[in-house]
Amino acid sequence: MSTRKPSPLIPPTNRKQCPVCGEPSYSTEGIHPQCAKRQASMGKEPPVARSPFQVWLRPLGDKFRIRVEAQSSARWLISHLERLPGSKKCEAVNWDPSGYTFNVPLTKGLTRNSLLKILSELTEVQLMPQPA
Repeated sequence: MSTRKPSPLIPPTNRKQCPVCGEPSYSTEGIHPQCAKRQASMGKEPPVARSPFQVWLRPLGDKFRIRVEAQSSARWLISHLERLPGSKKCEAVNWDPSGYTFNVPLTKGLTRNSLLKILSELTEVQLMPQPA
């Protein structure tokens, strides 16, 4: 059986590239709806956390695994971290009764030391000594 795909009868049209994520967009505006929502919220401040919450960290090579006890606190922290210059989208890992776990990719703009400094300066965050 051949794995070669037949060439399309109708040549592909040039799709507009989404200005936020860089992927081809099928919407008429040329931007994915979820990317438009993310772009619109970029100028807004992250929602204020109600009280300080505990954060556990574990370095995993080119990313950090972060665990937070409450989903609302995790949403606030993810929103805050994704607004940082040079940061990438956080990756959800697990949600269970013990907490919400997600990964924060490290980049040239968001290094291990800068992430630790940012987290330690947030008054809403209480860094815990045990790993996530």
